[in-house]
Amino acid sequence: MEVLTSMHVDAILKSLKKGAYDVMISGNAGRFVCNYVYYHSLRFAEQKGNKSLFVHVPLFARIDQETQMRFTASLLDAIASAC
Repeated sequence: MEVLTSMHVDAILKSLKKGAYDVMISGNAGRFVCNYVYYHSLRFAEQKGNKSLFVHVPLFARIDQETQMRFTASLLDAIASAC
């Protein structure tokens, strides 16, 4: 059974790209833990009438913590604007 997010991911993506973030939409959360967390968060949200979104972020060795914190703030703003 396929379960998809009900979030407006295109609007979120557009907002983040406008902020010059290198982001993309993927229908694959990865394997094992990430896939498990994504699938179960979607199912739980669906059962409770809520929304869920899974976001992969790189290690701090690849993109520093300050940049990732700015990204997180921008992501939360984009989600709030899209809801």
